[in-house]
Amino acid sequence: MASTVIDNYKIFPRLMMLVVTILTYQATHWFMNLPDPSNAQAGLVSVCMGALTGCFGIWMNKESKTDRSVATPKPAAPAPVKDER
Repeated sequence: MASTVIDNYKIFPRLMMLVVTILTYQATHWFMNLPDPSNAQAGLVSVCMGALTGCFGIWMNKESKTDRSVATPKPAAPAPVKDER
């Protein structure tokens, strides 16, 4: 039962997105509070934002492919048309 709940509610991907979002938020606020930021510090925040963007894109692409509805039968393929010439 526990593994089914974890899989159905996608706890780990959502937890990972939450953690990446919080870390990027904290890094951004840290950077904005610096009196004279260096290029290395700007690069760190840029990498954090890029990682968040990549993670979000992958997560959204996976969510769009996930079937959340009850299994419905696929429509049958049309019967081949016989050419009677």
